[in-house]
Amino acid sequence: MTIRPMFGRLFRGEEVRQRYRITVELGGKIEDVLDRAYWVHVSRQLRTGDVIEARAEDNAWYAEILVLDVIQTAIGVAIPTMALLFHVDLNDADKSQATETYHAEFKGAAKFVIIRDSDKAMIERDIPTKERAEARVKELMAA
Repeated sequence: MTIRPMFGRLFRGEEVRQRYRITVELGGKIEDVLDRAYWVHVSRQLRTGDVIEARAEDNAWYAEILVLDVIQTAIGVAIPTMALLFHVDLNDADKSQATETYHAEFKGAAKFVIIRDSDKAMIERDIPTKERAEARVKELMAA
């Protein structure tokens, strides 16, 4: 038997949760943001199901955090329980993009051609000499 959502359980997200954004001070790390004590001054605003977009002030990282629960203590302090939805280290984003590589080949009637190594696509053709083809490969690799 397949379980289906019952009437009254499907809502627009904007009606049942809030989406917050916080800019974390310079030097702040994702570990700091996931610590319950970090939120002590604003935790009374948080509700179960809220999502927090956290961004480092220097744009070093970005994360989205889901508020799983908020417990109100006897002295009026709210203690949130959170789960990290995802975290992106923006400093490593440029490093993770592989540099394209190319090589020159002789193809008879097409003379020399430039081949992109990642997908073996011919990106230039009809280059008359090997020297020009190799110079073009160096230009592409430097770009």
